[in-house]
Amino acid sequence: PNNETALFIYMDLEDDFTENINLLIRDLGNSKLTLEEIVKTERADLETQAKILSSERIVLPSKEYQRMVMTAPFYGEDLKFIQHFLLKDSKVYILTFTALETDFSKYEKVAEQIMQSFKFRE
Repeated sequence: PNNETALFIYMDLEDDFTENINLLIRDLGNSKLTLEEIVKTERADLETQAKILSSERIVLPSKEYQRMVMTAPFYGEDLKFIQHFLLKDSKVYILTFTALETDFSKYEKVAEQIMQSFKFRE
């Protein structure tokens, strides 16, 4: 839908709300922002619209990312999100899983597996 969206994965097309995973890529240009600084800014923006339930740094041998879980009302629905923030080569990659809060647990495990499978090409 916009020039930052690189990927959409639709998880359920059977009901009125389509649970999905999307990937946004933001080019930071010459900025030398750290992942910590990016997450701090994003969190401040998100807290104006959402309730942050958790935020933790995940460090794996192949990558490092910030994982945030939040809830927010949008378009008359109570939604729940998982976001993974990754930084590489002056670009921030934001993977987001979105579901109805009432259906979140039904999709969470598969969504997290898909999101964790994200890798950078060498």
